[in-house]
Amino acid sequence: MQKVVDVTETIADRLGYDGWYTLHLLSHVPVDADALRLRAPEAARGYAMVKTWEDEVRMYHAEVRWPMRGLVRWVVRSRGAQKDLWQRLMVLWWIGKGGRISTAALVAADAYQRATGDAGIFGWVRRMPSGMSEGGDVALPGGDILVVGEAYWVPRGFVAVSGKEARWTRYGNAPTGTS
Repeated sequence: MQKVVDVTETIADRLGYDGWYTLHLLSHVPVDADALRLRAPEAARGYAMVKTWEDEVRMYHAEVRWPMRGLVRWVVRSRGAQKDLWQRLMVLWWIGKGGRISTAALVAADAYQRATGDAGIFGWVRRMPSGMSEGGDVALPGGDILVVGEAYWVPRGFVAVSGKEARWTRYGNAPTGTS
């Protein structure tokens, strides 16, 4: 009798432009969904969605997706040309259903400070809610102010926070001055 060797291949392991992280595994044996959920960072684990299935050649697939809640090097794409232009180190934080931008921004600023040692003082959202003006301020512990503005590149339902020491840098062969 031939022994089946458990070989697991990673098909996808990436953060998408929608702000959701995807990990897709392929194996000869079923993958434990609960163990896969533990691959998500603790801050996002409760929101992780796991699905498993067997394909027509008896290979087992397991995919876990979770909303990003942590430090990333975010690459900004041009609106129309679908080219990667700029990148910046920031915390991307999912606001959550019924969540408040100000609360998510405070948590993201704290996560940014803990990860980089730099105060998170710039925040962006896709659209400002009614009642909050562009350049709205969120008071941070210690007296710093987080300034929040709109940016087309922030995924819907997320807030992005970065600090004064982080810089926008050109990505690849991106032309300067393009937004």
